[in-house]
Amino acid sequence: MTTGEQRRVDDGAKRFASVGATPTHVVGNMAGTPIAAAARHFEQKYGRAAASDVVTRIPARWRELLRPNTEAMGLLGSRWYPYAFLADWIYTAKIVVHAPDEDAFIRELAWAGIDGSMSTGMRAMARWLGSPRAFAEHSQESWRLFHDTGIVSVTTIGEHELRRRVVDWQGHNVVVCKVVAEVFTRTFSKTGVREARCRREECVGWGHKACVFHITWR
Repeated sequence: MTTGEQRRVDDGAKRFASVGATPTHVVGNMAGTPIAAAARHFEQKYGRAAASDVVTRIPARWRELLRPNTEAMGLLGSRWYPYAFLADWIYTAKIVVHAPDEDAFIRELAWAGIDGSMSTGMRAMARWLGSPRAFAEHSQESWRLFHDTGIVSVTTIGEHELRRRVVDWQGHNVVVCKVVAEVFTRTFSKTGVREARCRREECVGWGHKACVFHITWR
């Protein structure tokens, strides 16, 4: 990575990171299971050298969370990781592999994270997604599989359409918000429905009071 590219990583980290977040004092964390699965996918597709480059190029405050030349960059499914770290990790990985489309790259990693973490908890979530009513009833439980903050409500619009609203999402990060939308899309598709889609209608990062996700399927 050139000096100019490293500067872009650092600038992007400042842009995406939650204000005041540090590895030891942060509000808002995501479960490590899908993150570690995404990291394994990254290594398999882009190679161990690229993974090592991510470890050495990520902003210094996060390097203690990673391990060079270790499976999944040392990320563990058993722990939780700050949203700001996840955003910086994704942005650094994007720069390292020169991914031309940020949203497509986020989608790739988010889907790989879901595909590689179909644990018992994930299977339970898939059962809850069996119908809009079941999903609405278990919306907070399914959210807590991945997040340690945020209050969730679901409004059923029709047989194949609903809105999910998240408030009090402390440590909110726009990159993580994009990840969440892709997680919803992929998780719904795992239930066997066709053409699952999730669109971000409102976002705290855009100045709204809540993040609203519009989910449709066939």
